[in-house]
Amino acid sequence: MAAGSWEISFFVSGTPRAQPRPRAMSLNGRFARMYNPNTANVWKKSVNLAARSFRPLSPIKGPVEVNMVFFFKRPESHFLKRKSGDVLRKDQPTWHTVKPDIDNLIKAILDELTKLEFWTDDCQVTSSLAKKMYVPTNENPGCFLSISEV
Repeated sequence: MAAGSWEISFFVSGTPRAQPRPRAMSLNGRFARMYNPNTANVWKKSVNLAARSFRPLSPIKGPVEVNMVFFFKRPESHFLKRKSGDVLRKDQPTWHTVKPDIDNLIKAILDELTKLEFWTDDCQVTSSLAKKMYVPTNENPGCFLSISEV
C-alpha cells in the first residue's frame, strides 16, 4: 500500500450466512406485507460484534476496497472414518461451490458494516474480492475481512 494509506483487517467467527431476500406475506388475500426473514441474524450479530472494535471514529468518506474470504466447515462426506480420527479424502475440493451464493454473503457483510457506520453508504465500496472455501482442518468457520482505502 502507498504511504499514508490504511487497512483494517479482522476475522468474524461463525458460520457465514447469506442476506435473505425480502419476502411477501398475503394478508386476507388482498394485501401483501413485506418482511425480511431472520435467517442471517445470528451471523450478522457476529459480524457486528467482531467489527465493532475496528470501527473508524467517523464514517469513511472516500472509495473503499473490501476483501473477504468466507470459510465453511466441511461436510462429513469429505472425510474417511478411521479409528484414529477423521481423515480428509484425497479428492475433496478446496473451494466451496454450493449455496449460499457469494453475492448474498457479501451483501450481509456490507449491510452490517454500513449499519456500524464504517462508511456513509456501501456504494463507496468500489473494489472487492471475495472467495468461498472450506476451512482448513481443525480451524473455525467464519470470514476474514480486509478493508482499505483505494
